[in-house]
Amino acid sequence: MKVLPALLIPFGTALAIYFPPSRRFSFWVASVASLAMAFLTKGELRWVWGFFAYAFLLGRFAKASPFAAFWAMLSLGAVHASWLFAQEPLSALLLSFSLLLALPAIWEEQKLDLPGASVFLLLAVGPFLTLGLPAEWRLAIFLAPLLGALPFHLWVRSILKDGPSFGATLLVTGFRAVILGWLLRETPGLPQEVLHWLGVSSVVWGAFRAAIAEDWGELSAYAATAEAGALLLLTAEGRLEAAFIYSLLAGLGLLALGAGAWGLKHSLEESSPVNLAASLLLAGILAVAGLPLTPGFSAQILALNCLAKWEGLLVILAGFGPIVGGLKLFKPYALALRSDPSNEAGQALILLFTLILFLVLGFAFS
Repeated sequence: MKVLPALLIPFGTALAIYFPPSRRFSFWVASVASLAMAFLTKGELRWVWGFFAYAFLLGRFAKASPFAAFWAMLSLGAVHASWLFAQEPLSALLLSFSLLLALPAIWEEQKLDLPGASVFLLLAVGPFLTLGLPAEWRLAIFLAPLLGALPFHLWVRSILKDGPSFGATLLVTGFRAVILGWLLRETPGLPQEVLHWLGVSSVVWGAFRAAIAEDWGELSAYAATAEAGALLLLTAEGRLEAAFIYSLLAGLGLLALGAGAWGLKHSLEESSPVNLAASLLLAGILAVAGLPLTPGFSAQILALNCLAKWEGLLVILAGFGPIVGGLKLFKPYALALRSDPSNEAGQALILLFTLILFLVLGFAFS
């Protein structure tokens, strides 16, 4: 794909979203533009754009602010630029800039948490500030914090504490794939022992805390921590491509969980029908837990095939944490699954597409 069109589409889409007449359809516009980019690009970035095409649909479902789509498209434009200009340090600087552009979308509908914001700013400049270190240690230093692995997971908890908002959910799903895809181009050597035990600790702690979670934000944060552990285990084994695919498959479950929880919150506040949001939320819980016929199941099978036997089994057993915690939190909304003739047609179509996508990907690696 030529450089100029590659930059014009995402930045042009962001500009179009910014104008008032387009804001009503911002997530549809962003989704179509992302899908077009997925067809026009090659390599790992094609799958990243496809992931965000679906994510923007869920942003419409979650009734997020149109400016969340605006900032996300600007951020993705910077990500694409970092792929096009592969020379250091420009590529690392553009990647850091893309993470900073995502910042307004995270706290747009939440109270700004200064500790979380300050840590996030440090994480964003990590790829640039560590350029003088040996490659293997430089990548390990910013990989574990950016993925949200233990003990660097607290920034994930910080941005999700008021609920899994659209912007925050994008950061702990799609931008993980961006980081891993970026690393794939460098094929680095990494300190295996350090990443291995950080990964094991993250999986165990994330699964335990997800099982006893008291709200959707906490459940999402610790499910993301367990997922980060699985990504580190795959990376430590040198399976960066598998880690990249795992991040996309498992991230779909977190996206559905976040959009469903956020949509349920808005529906309750507006006294509107909640059954579609509750259905998406349940689908997200099942996918995060890795139940069959979901993308999470395919992700777990992938981990089982790529990791040592006990590590793969640990990743599969970790799914019990989100399913226990998720069903406990979901219990008060179980009756909301009944049909309602006043459902919004757009949300119903997105939910139907989600179910079809989950079924297709549920068979992808199984």
